[in-house]
Order: sequence, then structure tokens, then C-alpha cells
Amino acid sequence: MSGFIPLHLNAFERCSQVESWLRSWCELPGDDPFLALTPEGWFKGGHNIVGGAKNSDGVWMPEYKSGNYFWFPPPAAAKICIEELRKARHKQQTSTHILVGVAKCIVL
Repeated sequence: MSGFIPLHLNAFERCSQVESWLRSWCELPGDDPFLALTPEGWFKGGHNIVGGAKNSDGVWMPEYKSGNYFWFPPPAAAKICIEELRKARHKQQTSTHILVGVAKCIVL
């Protein structure tokens, strides 16, 4: 039965037109493009971490840069994605985040 319910596929994998449609209305000329986060990116890129270095005490200090992000979790990982999005939004409020979910894709 689980072969008929694709809980492991995200919105972009289920419908190839979703990403281009989203970009057509949310990316304005002159703005930074939206970065589509993979599950690995939820824990670093989604939190605006672009690198970092050790300070004078030898403690690693992250470097932050605001950005625009698409979060598109598969249904099986949605709870984890939403928790990371909540943390990211709480810490860095200057970024734009769009959570994408698709139940069904119909192409007309």
C-alpha cells in the first residue's frame, strides 16, 4: 500500500512545474533569488549560516547572511522541517521563507 502513497517525495519531485511557477511570482527583478533548501540545508542554510571562523578564544562563531528560501519537505519529514523553520524564523527575522507542500499536481 505504501507504494501508492509517495510520502518520501517533496513538492518539487512530485510536480516539476511548481518551482518555476513559484519563482515567476515571488522573485522580483533586483532581489536575491530564492534558494531551494534540501533536507541537509534545513539545519544550516535555512538558518542563514554561510560560514564562520574561530574567534580569539578558539570558539567557532557562525557568519550570517539574510536570504530567500523555499522549504519543500516530503510529507514524511514535514514535522522536522517545520520545527527547523520555526527556529530559523525566530533567530533571523530578515529572511524570507516560503514553505511549499503539494498534495496533487494537475497540469492544465
